[in-house]
Amino acid sequence: MSGWKSVITSKTYWGIVIATIAHYKPGWIGDALTVFHVTDQTMLVAAIIFGIGALLAAYGRWVAKKQLTLTGKPPSGEPLQRY
Repeated sequence: MSGWKSVITSKTYWGIVIATIAHYKPGWIGDALTVFHVTDQTMLVAAIIFGIGALLAAYGRWVAKKQLTLTGKPPSGEPLQRY
């Protein structure tokens, strides 16, 4: 890995956020699907969104080229050790 980037620009970060919201708050998805009024369809859509988020996180880790920081700049002080 060479260089630094902000967490906000990370595919892995956004995949984790999407998967977490789909897992813990499927009701938010249900509110958007009020036309159906069926919880099975809401859960199906939540499961699909969870899967997309998990795949995005895995893909983001696979193609990662830069280390993450909160600001996108290298941390001050000593460089991070790589194991």
